[in-house]
Amino acid sequence: MASRSVRIDGAGLEKVRQRMAELEKPLNPDKRGWSQEDLARQAYVHLSTVKRFLEGTPRDRGTVISILKALEFEPINFIAEHDSKLQNSKRDPQPNIDIDWQRVCQQMLKEQQKEQRIRRKATEQGFEINVFVPLGLIERKQQQRRSGNVPMELLHQLEPEVVTRIYEHDEFMTDVIGQNPTGKNKHIAIVGEPGAGKTTLLDKIATHIHENNQDLPICIALASLQGKTLKDYILQEWLLEAMALVYPDIDVEKSHKTSLQKRLRHGGVWLLLDGVDEMAVGANSCLSLEEIRNQLTDWLGNVRVVLTCRTNVWDARLNNPLTGFDTYKTQEFKQEQVDDFIQQWFAEAKNIQGGTGVTEKAARAPKGTHPPTRKKSASLISTVSNIQPK
Repeated sequence: MASRSVRIDGAGLEKVRQRMAELEKPLNPDKRGWSQEDLARQAYVHLSTVKRFLEGTPRDRGTVISILKALEFEPINFIAEHDSKLQNSKRDPQPNIDIDWQRVCQQMLKEQQKEQRIRRKATEQGFEINVFVPLGLIERKQQQRRSGNVPMELLHQLEPEVVTRIYEHDEFMTDVIGQNPTGKNKHIAIVGEPGAGKTTLLDKIATHIHENNQDLPICIALASLQGKTLKDYILQEWLLEAMALVYPDIDVEKSHKTSLQKRLRHGGVWLLLDGVDEMAVGANSCLSLEEIRNQLTDWLGNVRVVLTCRTNVWDARLNNPLTGFDTYKTQEFKQEQVDDFIQQWFAEAKNIQGGTGVTEKAARAPKGTHPPTRKKSASLISTVSNIQPK
């Protein structure tokens, strides 16, 4: 029972909402009523987890217990009374069906992309999420520290970057993502500075995989692991959420976990890992590279991996522990791409004239100009410094 998912019924969720309305605000005892953010903080879970819990989506039993404890319920009794999955299992046996893993992965990808758009809208003016400019990538050899007869002050500096090839966005998708390498270098690392478009590019790779072949994309933000291994997170978090989207009435039993493990062993699965530098591995973010290496074993040994990482973390070690990864670095914006972005930004803000004096292109843009669709773009700039529509 410790690892099963829990789905609270309507009566139980009504009790939860009522209790949230009654409780004193955590930082303001003169007021009552917890927000979803308050509940997430008090239960030590992600806000998205609270939202799904309140929608009636099955969640990990341990997570539900944490939420109920924060609300001052007796978790075991509450679950026994209001777990709709438990009540249904007493009446009806679990159906024995074959899981359509491609459909599960596709629905989960759509849900994650939807959540990503919602998060961006919450922190931006809204129209920025439609402004994209495709960036190329540089394939480079792994940089090494200087060695040999060099002054001590230069010993820890990196050797000059060796560029193997420069890819435009479409070339990268076709020649790198679209190929099935037979050698040992089947994994890909995308490195770059903060805000360089790594996360958005990873999202475009997932969409490309979904639209162009029968492979399965599994996307994981590594900051969400919270100390879990990749294997535990996939089985205890990702699987529960993904299955609930396609098979909401089926409890995730051991047989379903075994089925997913077999599918991962079979191959044809992409593990898209965002933010290696954001993994919580002690005080040394460089240890996250070793953690990834140590976890790509057993039923994760046959997956193809694309990960993103900040350049300074990727290049920090004398010998990078993630051998077998081809390294690609995001290119900087060219002047024409900056102009393109500004034009799109003001067009999406429905204030073409606001770009006058910023670029000639923005000033000349006709009214009604629409930015390119998400399918035609790769990178997102989330803010425009010192440029605001009137």
